[in-house]
Amino acid sequence: MLGVFFRVALATTVLCSATSADRCAVPKPPVPPPVPPPPPLGPHTYKNGPFTIDEEFGVTWSYNLLENAAVWDIEVMATNVSGAGWLGLGWSTTGSMNNGDFVIGYRNCVRVTSLGSESPPPNGEAGFAITDAGYYEDGGKRILRFKRPYKTTLPGHVSPCVKSEPDCSPPQRYFMLYAAGANTPVDCKAGTPFTTSNYHNQFAGSFNPVQLASAASPAVVRRSDTSVSKSSSREKIWKQHTPISFEEAETTSRPHPTLPNVEVKSTTYFSTPIPLASGQIAWTYPEVTPIDMPTGKYALLAVHDAEIVDCYNKSIPLSEVYNHHWIFNPVPAHTSPACGKSGLNFIVGVGAESRKSPTMFPHGTGYMVDAKVTWNANIHLLRTTELAGGIGAAKECIECWYGPQKACPPENNGTFSCCYSDSSCATVPDASTVPTVYYLKYTVDYTYDTKSIAPIDVAIIMAPDCSVSYSAIPAGNNNSGQGVPSQAPPGPEHLVIQDFKLPEGIELVRAIAHFHTGAINASLVVNGKIVCTSLPTYGTEVGVAGNEKGYLVAVSECLGDKAPTPHGSRTPLKLKKGDVLEVHGWYYIGPVDPRIAPIPAGAHLVVMTYMITAFKTSPKM
Repeated sequence: MLGVFFRVALATTVLCSATSADRCAVPKPPVPPPVPPPPPLGPHTYKNGPFTIDEEFGVTWSYNLLENAAVWDIEVMATNVSGAGWLGLGWSTTGSMNNGDFVIGYRNCVRVTSLGSESPPPNGEAGFAITDAGYYEDGGKRILRFKRPYKTTLPGHVSPCVKSEPDCSPPQRYFMLYAAGANTPVDCKAGTPFTTSNYHNQFAGSFNPVQLASAASPAVVRRSDTSVSKSSSREKIWKQHTPISFEEAETTSRPHPTLPNVEVKSTTYFSTPIPLASGQIAWTYPEVTPIDMPTGKYALLAVHDAEIVDCYNKSIPLSEVYNHHWIFNPVPAHTSPACGKSGLNFIVGVGAESRKSPTMFPHGTGYMVDAKVTWNANIHLLRTTELAGGIGAAKECIECWYGPQKACPPENNGTFSCCYSDSSCATVPDASTVPTVYYLKYTVDYTYDTKSIAPIDVAIIMAPDCSVSYSAIPAGNNNSGQGVPSQAPPGPEHLVIQDFKLPEGIELVRAIAHFHTGAINASLVVNGKIVCTSLPTYGTEVGVAGNEKGYLVAVSECLGDKAPTPHGSRTPLKLKKGDVLEVHGWYYIGPVDPRIAPIPAGAHLVVMTYMITAFKTSPKM
């Protein structure tokens, strides 16, 4: 049994995953010691603060044997799992902490450390390094997962080898130790003392002497504490994604660029950790994905700097995590005048281009938000590392092609049903199953001086037929049952058109297209005349965030005060009742497309052609 686990500062190797560099590196001020924990409720089980282990489930650990390392996993079922400050797994020859090695997961980081023959706490440098580490909540469980090599460089410490591992001592019998603690979540703080202010075991124990199974090929083995454990098998990649929520990180103020007496506030928000293993897909449903936005009555001016980042706020390239789309919806629901309830009704969002193509309403205008409005989100991310099939597999993954690990029938190839969280993209045999933690961040510009802002509304014209998505495929190509015939003459260019007859006169102040890799352009046409065109920008550098080679990385404004000429228009467009608006969306589907190389050309599935417009309305507030 493990009486105590950790009490003071850890000198460690740190793999951080937090919403900012400050959360990884800046220690919190000292906290007064809490009240000592109550007596144990059962074997290795304590109730202390908000985190309570489920005695029926208990503690379960497992390993997945690879060529020269193993992926380790420890999980507990608990109530109020967000209160788990830390969870640790260790190796010991005796069942005590002496000469032990320990991996500890905190809310936003994972550490590795060791202890010699002296008494706790463990504060020594470990004899191995961990990779692919994650600590997060999933379906009512707290999970710590990481990969460590079989061998350690520290004499007298456990090297959990298997017979197939060369240059390693014979397989040893040893104890696995586990423990968790802290009344409240503990952030990753490299210099934070681990004292009674954030310690307090909530459960601790050791498994009976164990030994890794001999393995000539990768295998998954599960071990449980049978005195408190009741568990079921687990797949390599989780099928239901961790719920995502958001929290405010920073707010600043500045004068409005054209209305100097109006104060503009900018608030940056970060999501909770989003763990994604190679090939894994994150899809959220709006009704269970609330997002943070400013409170009170305000005018929404812009949403910008929306992207996927790591704990140090470093941009993650689309070739690692593809941002298919993120859309923010107000509640009560907004209904787009263009497609009505049959189309999408988001106010801000879109996808891969959002890092460089923000939603920014023209100066002096804004979308009015009532104090009672709340917001939710549909978020769709795909991790495209270590895929079986290389860059071609990345295209098939982000275009929702059918595959062996997809929870959809083959006839649904090229639909979102092949791209929900219960599907995954096939990976190479030795791909890591350990998730990496990512974050979605965004910044909102707004003002509470609503009387100084001209109100606008948002309408999304979706081609063709107000469809959320469609497939642009060459004639005679049967790789998608969802293919839409081109409205252009036969050739390598695919055209879709959607029209919309205005029920009343408006002043159009902004228009920008949303489309995917393979797009040529999208134009806004009024009464048969092209008014403006949005153009894509494709990246030219491998693995460089914001300029990813072969990926669509930006879209130009079609109409608005930031639209580039000559294709764009900076003049607001006054339209009359009965005027007909059309959106023309073009994709290139020929066999060779140098713009997107090395991504393969040809058919493009689950593409979109939207024209997102903003127009002036009568004051509502």
